[in-house]
Amino acid sequence: MSLLSPLAPGQAKLQQVQQIWHRLTRPPLADLASALVVLDAEIARLEYDRSPELPRAETERAGLVREGHGKEIVRLLAESRDLLEAMESEAEAAHERKLQLPRDTPLQAARRDASFDTADELQAAYETAEAAAEEGEHALRSHASRAAPTHRHSRSPTPPEDLPHIAVHHARALGRGPAGGVRARGGEGTLRRGWLYFQRRY
Repeated sequence: MSLLSPLAPGQAKLQQVQQIWHRLTRPPLADLASALVVLDAEIARLEYDRSPELPRAETERAGLVREGHGKEIVRLLAESRDLLEAMESEAEAAHERKLQLPRDTPLQAARRDASFDTADELQAAYETAEAAAEEGEHALRSHASRAAPTHRHSRSPTPPEDLPHIAVHHARALGRGPAGGVRARGGEGTLRRGWLYFQRRY
């Protein structure tokens, strides 16, 4: 009887994120998921601008959520957001922990080296998961662009591209931000997730 090898640190959550976006970007979820992504971008802009159009957009979003697979899509987006936040936190904690370990003896040095390896694996898994979410988001935006002429909910064919400052606002509201002690990546993906995931309604 053979035993399965344990997954490397971060791999279980990574696989969950990949599976979520695989589902979101394919039928039967892709049409409605793409419409929600576009509308969430519009809501982010309207909220940032304090536009009187915000209630209209939020009402429209509530209607979308009630349609077909709407609740399932919202649940999957929430799971993806929570997994990414957990992975980022784990990578940050591992980074801080590895720097605090002593290395005075050979055993301590070996443990410290192993801790560095674990931190690197967690960071790599987080970045891969983040990339999977970004690719899924891009796929949904492209899907929305193609569906715009016929989809009755697509008031805006593509999400606004000038949202980094808005995303920062919503990322902070979620207690999010670029990875502090991990790797300074510029946080572009984190910022894009800001507008995709900014609503605690998820």
